Amino acid sequence: MRMPENLRGVASMMPPGLKKAAWRVLPFATSPRLCIGYIVLCSIYALKRIWVRDCVVVSPGELRHLYSLWKLLKLRGLKVVSESHYEKLGERRPLAFVRHHDCTWDSEMYERFINGRCIDISKSKVDQIFGNVFGYSTKISPSTHHGIVVVKSEINYTGDGEIISCPVGESDIKSCSIYQKLVNNLIGPGVVEEFRVSIIGGQISDVIRMTRIEENRLKGRGGGGTLSTVICSAEDVFSACEIKKILAFCQLLGLEFGELDILPDVSEKRIYIVDANKTPAYMTRGSSFRLENIRNLIRRASMLERFLMASAYEGEIGRGWEKRAE
Repeated sequence: MRMPENLRGVASMMPPGLKKAAWRVLPFATSPRLCIGYIVLCSIYALKRIWVRDCVVVSPGELRHLYSLWKLLKLRGLKVVSESHYEKLGERRPLAFVRHHDCTWDSEMYERFINGRCIDISKSKVDQIFGNVFGYSTKISPSTHHGIVVVKSEINYTGDGEIISCPVGESDIKSCSIYQKLVNNLIGPGVVEEFRVSIIGGQISDVIRMTRIEENRLKGRGGGGTLSTVICSAEDVFSACEIKKILAFCQLLGLEFGELDILPDVSEKRIYIVDANKTPAYMTRGSSFRLENIRNLIRRASMLERFLMASAYEGEIGRGWEKRAE
């Protein structure tokens, strides 16, 4: 969720504590629809807490409202408890533990947590696992490859990708970056297509089919230039074989909850997984609070709750507790 440009200068002059509060409050003050949307979410949560007593422990710290997980848990009336406050629960057993660390590399595995095995979502790791599953990949050698390629930072959410011509000298190769083939996802003059795939419980919940202007194709999520979005099922855009491989990719990456960015190559008639996100954000702007998105959010929330409940009752090691008492 981005603060309007005209308010950033004001916020930058505030004391640290007040600045933090401003970054959280001012976006709501400038978007009535966004404010109303969050009021409705919190009201639903308050109502459901009358009979829903379960909670979910989130690591490493506070779960902010821009994240999808915050919204989904609110819709199901599930209380969020940060890892630092876990001891205060006493004998009360949480429904699940979730590792929700907004970083590219995690320090260690958290075997008792959902997404606890997902410790590396760098571009190279994503491409390596993608290649192992699909049998082809995007990574190229910038010093020997001839042609147009894409260079991106290994670190997620930077949106600093650029298109260059190879080969390049060894001294010009950027560190902490990956060089990849340029996927031809052009579906019309100046228009590219991409798929944002939501993963819940290791399954595909839905796919957001997006078209963007070509010049913004490398600006990352929230980079602007979106022309259209359509929510559809996996079967609407992928073959049965592709779906099977996407799920296998998620299993190897350790991604149980998150999103994937997938590009269709119109020349090769095949897909490329180019990014993985284990802390997705959804409906972060007032304009996104549309009926279609709200319905999709409700579907995701129901799917997440079923996954959490099934995991808890199965008593898997990865969920932290033995079978819950009925």
